[in-house]
Amino acid sequence: MTVVKRHMLGDAISKRLRKAIISGEYPHHYHLAEPQLAEQLGVSRGPVRDALQLLVQEGFAERLPNGRVRVKAVELQDIRNLYEFRTMLETMAAEKWMAGGGTLFPRAEFDDILAQMEKRTITSEEFAGWDVRFHQRIVELSGNKTLMQAWIGLEEVIQSILEITNQGNPRAETILSHHADIVQALAARDLQAAKATIAAHLKEAEEVMISELGKWIPHR
Repeated sequence: MTVVKRHMLGDAISKRLRKAIISGEYPHHYHLAEPQLAEQLGVSRGPVRDALQLLVQEGFAERLPNGRVRVKAVELQDIRNLYEFRTMLETMAAEKWMAGGGTLFPRAEFDDILAQMEKRTITSEEFAGWDVRFHQRIVELSGNKTLMQAWIGLEEVIQSILEITNQGNPRAETILSHHADIVQALAARDLQAAKATIAAHLKEAEEVMISELGKWIPHR
């Protein structure tokens, strides 16, 4: 197995384990045993080890002094913190972009993302992927490498949460409406409206996440 293939497999495994932790399939302090996971997933222990290390770095697992890795359950405050940071990140990105003044707004690209999300045949995972892409594109507008690095660190976590809570895309119309409002504000270079619509959209998303994930996330 090449290093690249092992890395890709490790990413796929980390995504699967992350979703299992967020959904409560693997409860708090559940032992993530490397040999058993490798056997269950039908892979070698190397990519499982890589996946566990990533989960530890992300805060979804912790490594004990004896080397064992166990689940560190997501808490509701973690969701609040995530959305608070996302709001700061995306509104700051909009502000940085508008302050730059010279970069044209890629309206066609945003419209294409919305068109992809409107397709009737789209799956929950595909919808979540385009949702993440929409918000990523806002951050990219800033041209700020530090903001982009911060986004990249959150991207997989955000997508995993969306794939769980958007099963069947029950809020598709609401999300699309909010996204259209954000696009309109950005296209008009109305900073106040852009920041307000981004913040309102993410606040509602946070409340939905807490309502859904609160069914199995501990209130601590």
